[in-house]
Amino acid sequence: MPDLVAIVELEVTGGTRDEVAARLLKHAELSRREDGCKHFDVVIAREDAKKIYLYEVWRDQAALDAHAVSPHRKQIAVDLKDKYRQVRVIWASR
Repeated sequence: MPDLVAIVELEVTGGTRDEVAARLLKHAELSRREDGCKHFDVVIAREDAKKIYLYEVWRDQAALDAHAVSPHRKQIAVDLKDKYRQVRVIWASR
């Protein structure tokens, strides 16, 4: 079964990009420890100071579903609630 890949485009809407990026980097570190997470990275756009991208690779849908309900995933949603919005997600496989 191919890996599940998500490329998530976020736009910072409140706070500062540096604050949001720092929290997302910590989130990525915790996510990489999850069973089924093969890769999780935070990429900050150079051409647009408001854009941040998440590059995630998961073993399968079950691993991604477990991530969605993990305590740190729920906490970052609360902590950064009004500081970014999800613009789009590109789903792929590798």
